[in-house]
Amino acid sequence: MQFDISDLNIPLAISRVKRDMRDDWFADPLQYKDILTAAAVTDWFDGEVEIQPTESLNIPKTGFVIRSAREMFIHERVLYQALVDKLIEAYDPLLRPSAVYSHRLRSGQKSFIFQNTIDAWKAFNDDADALMDDDDKVIVVTDIQNYYQCIHFDRLCEQLLNEEPNSDGSFQNTILRLRQLLSGWNPDGVGLPQNRDPSSFLGNIFLRGVDEHMILAGYNYTRYMDDIRIVCGNVFEARKALQELIIKLRDYDLGVNGKKTKIIQRTQDEYRDEIPRTNEELDVINSLLAQRNVRSVRRAREMLDALADRLLESDDTHGKEFKFCINRIERLARCEDINYDPTRFVDAAIELLVDQPWSTEMLVRLLRSSNLSAQQEERVVDLALCEERNIYEWQSYMLWQLIAIKNPAHRSDEIRRTARDGVSGNRTVPFKAGSALYIGACGNSHDKRHLLQRSSETRSNMLLRSVAIATQRTNATTDRARRESVVPSHYLESTDDYLESIGTPQFFAPLPQIKASQIYDDLPCFYF
Repeated sequence: MQFDISDLNIPLAISRVKRDMRDDWFADPLQYKDILTAAAVTDWFDGEVEIQPTESLNIPKTGFVIRSAREMFIHERVLYQALVDKLIEAYDPLLRPSAVYSHRLRSGQKSFIFQNTIDAWKAFNDDADALMDDDDKVIVVTDIQNYYQCIHFDRLCEQLLNEEPNSDGSFQNTILRLRQLLSGWNPDGVGLPQNRDPSSFLGNIFLRGVDEHMILAGYNYTRYMDDIRIVCGNVFEARKALQELIIKLRDYDLGVNGKKTKIIQRTQDEYRDEIPRTNEELDVINSLLAQRNVRSVRRAREMLDALADRLLESDDTHGKEFKFCINRIERLARCEDINYDPTRFVDAAIELLVDQPWSTEMLVRLLRSSNLSAQQEERVVDLALCEERNIYEWQSYMLWQLIAIKNPAHRSDEIRRTARDGVSGNRTVPFKAGSALYIGACGNSHDKRHLLQRSSETRSNMLLRSVAIATQRTNATTDRARRESVVPSHYLESTDDYLESIGTPQFFAPLPQIKASQIYDDLPCFYF
């Protein structure tokens, strides 16, 4: 099929994708610095293209359950963003600001497309709490079951076509291209890619009919993504509101999560679990970081250290407050203006890799930013090589990269053997991709030849991308030929040119050094 992208702002879309990538589950080892250019994207869509299949992967969630994640080819991700950029300024105003809090458009063509999500989440909680101004009132708390996976995008596109901004047909071509792209990813017609900014906006549009129905029915209804709250005068009104919501959601082939659905009075103990008050200590720390000057950031550092030490002493490292601390401590460790050593928190971070696999991305970033002792390196390697404990493919992908970056040479033979076995066996794609990157960074020519031989049948974009990076600067003529037969040219050409321009081998983009003025803006798009 063909995609005309001449009317799309590809440079803007690329800048927004780069911002969105900061929260990626399976972050690219080079942050796509080699192939994420306007020229490369334009060349890709010049002529006939075949939509690349998305890859179904798994992410651990709280409670040791897993959720599905779908990863797409990077140039198609730019197209997805560019198509939504074309729509969002006209369609976002259709959403009521007093009802829909999540992922609202930030004015101007900025790299971050949405208003501050931390502020939006806090407003969602605070406004619900303000409506509960009488002890007799109750609140319905629920969320939508498997929200993104259950969105029918044919219906979504019909909604977009029939909304007022398209009354003159000005967005018809954009919407039809969006439908083509989504259909290429999901031939069954259901599901939007999770953890992607364009999906967050489209999900809001999809639920607009539900939002409007509940508001016009007279309910104090608010929503943040798939989290819904309805403040009612008494329990019987709340039951009626919940019933009406469930029936309306059926029109969209959606339903609520029964286990997370509650009707709560303000006087009940669990009310504060669902509608938390603002944590003044955390707010002060965030406010200090938001001032963006060295003096305020140093004061925030002192408060973070004191809070994290207190949590460690009370063995309270499994709560959201400790996650809040680690996310900010890791940024401080990379701050050029602050002389800060986070190694005092390394032991706790390694322990949490076992106990909280769903926090792996945050923990690995801290370990990358810290000086590890030989004993601490041993613990990380033991986890990565242990088949009993290292069972989450998302965590495996990041652990292999961490080991390659730290490169504990005293165990290199053992690690190399495990990596070679990993790319040879029935391991998941992320495990193989992480092992491939370790072989590239720490293996020898025989290891890389073995990697190419074992990757000849793969069709995984994720694994082929890792193989292209791992086998850079292959010297032997037969190995270069094998590499070109295994890895698609759209990876090899741009990747090799980029790596050649650097002048030295690079397998992982270093975590960037930041200034005190940048820490607040570099934080992930969530409070904890």
